[in-house]
Amino acid sequence: MKKRGGITIFLTLILSVISAFIITLAVISGRYISKSEAVYAMDNAVRSCFAEYNRELYDRYHILLIDSSYKGYEKGKDRIEDHFAMYLENGISENELCRAQISEEENAAESNNGYLYEAGVDYARKTGNIDGRFSGTGDDAYFLAYLWDVCGNRDSIRENSCRTGEIEYLLYGFDSDDENIRLAGEDYEESEGMTYDEYLSSRLEEEGILLLRRRFGELISEYMQQNGSPGFDLDECYHKVTFTAILKGRGTGEYSVEREYSYDLSEI
Repeated sequence: MKKRGGITIFLTLILSVISAFIITLAVISGRYISKSEAVYAMDNAVRSCFAEYNRELYDRYHILLIDSSYKGYEKGKDRIEDHFAMYLENGISENELCRAQISEEENAAESNNGYLYEAGVDYARKTGNIDGRFSGTGDDAYFLAYLWDVCGNRDSIRENSCRTGEIEYLLYGFDSDDENIRLAGEDYEESEGMTYDEYLSSRLEEEGILLLRRRFGELISEYMQQNGSPGFDLDECYHKVTFTAILKGRGTGEYSVEREYSYDLSEI
């Protein structure tokens, strides 16, 4: 009997250790599965948000931006947060979403104008649109070539999408296209030995790049508001976002997953 009792105690101890190990392994596995699911769902949610770029803006200006108005009147980063949360919730079952948020961008206007400049330079470099109209091969010259291509080049394959007066707006800055064109025409009459297009090109080079960047941003906003995106606001558009999700998984407390994502200019 003593032998049997000893064996029972021994087996009980062994089984207790094995049971504790299995339970621990199950808890660890559950946490790993929860966090792995969260990372996968997070990546999919972020990519889904960035797939919602404004197609009109891309087709016309070769610019990738998330327009938080989504072609409506309401806008703001909270709308992107709602989309992000929806995509994330659809991708999780082992986690509970506690909170989803995106970062505040400081000085959004300057950040986006800088991005428009970089995107324009990259596009012009890839398409090789420096053809002697603009001096040098620096970034400013490529940006001017980009502006000419998307706004003023009447020989462009996008001729039908070019609106008369866009280059003139960048140069003179009045809300009225007629006024900008009138002023350009008067100044052109005083120039000598140049075609009208050559005159516009020379004027582009004379203007400060910072001024042209700002006016180009204003032009984009005006165009988008008149063509299917009434709530478009460049200050409420995003080219780079830090997404943060606060989640609660099985057997875990709250934890956060963060992703910074931006459009790759090399793909434009």
